[in-house]
Amino acid sequence: MTFTDRITNARRALTEGADPDGPDTWQALLLAHRAAAVAAYATDTAPRWGRYGQAIADAIAHLAPPLADTGMLPAELRPALADVNRLADPVRALVQRLADVFTAGAEGETGTPWRRLIWAQVAHRLDDARRDLP
Repeated sequence: MTFTDRITNARRALTEGADPDGPDTWQALLLAHRAAAVAAYATDTAPRWGRYGQAIADAIAHLAPPLADTGMLPAELRPALADVNRLADPVRALVQRLADVFTAGAEGETGTPWRRLIWAQVAHRLDDARRDLP
């Protein structure tokens, strides 16, 4: 399974009503962040991938304390050189879906008001990240 396939599968796993603090959401965020490693291979688009990676890292930093023990990705799970030209669209779709999950959580009744505010901030950062993609 390619890295791009994993991105697509993560997006599909985020169904309507997904928990913004759930393990599927966290794993999707980690995959979205790991996708920024493609900047090492992308010559023309490296700065945009770098800005994207920073925006995703900011989103994760807002969520990290409650989700720190949810799991990490294996170190060897990284985009490959072959992923450079085909990764942006699947990542954009995943990040849009993540933003939708966090927006729905922020607008819902689940969680504390403080947590819903954090989810709104994360959704905003994810929108920023999506716009930074090449």
